[in-house]
Amino acid sequence: MKHDTELDLTPHFALAGNQPFKDRRAMMPLRGAIPVEKPLLASTWQNVIGQTTPSRKRLVYLHIPFCATHCTFCGFYQNRFEEDSCARYTDALLREIEMEADSPLHQSAPIHAVYFGGGTPSALAARDLARIITALTRTTAAGPRLRNHHRGPGAKL
Repeated sequence: MKHDTELDLTPHFALAGNQPFKDRRAMMPLRGAIPVEKPLLASTWQNVIGQTTPSRKRLVYLHIPFCATHCTFCGFYQNRFEEDSCARYTDALLREIEMEADSPLHQSAPIHAVYFGGGTPSALAARDLARIITALTRTTAAGPRLRNHHRGPGAKL
């Protein structure tokens, strides 16, 4: 059997620029879902949070859309990390948590876990992560068994 020692791997390398992989498709749980038209967003969201859900274990996913670098393998990069942007994002997120905390959706079943994803969740300062967890615990049916799941570099924690 003859082995080719001159194998060209360049088709598998990431491309420079904003689209490192030409044919990459994200495989998300809602793949194929139909987007809500912009004029209907507010009323659709009010309808969703106005409903109750069965009392079963639930989780909250919070997307932190900041990264210190743009990794060539990642198709989720959105915003370059800047400390003031992260602080403003945290403040806006806290306002949103407070604004919707009393909704039937958020009060109808306990929250058992909070997942921080992104981006790079550890881009947030530890004090901002603590503020978010405290707000969720105080304003929702989170209860004492709330668990925080955080993946990523812990250099800032």
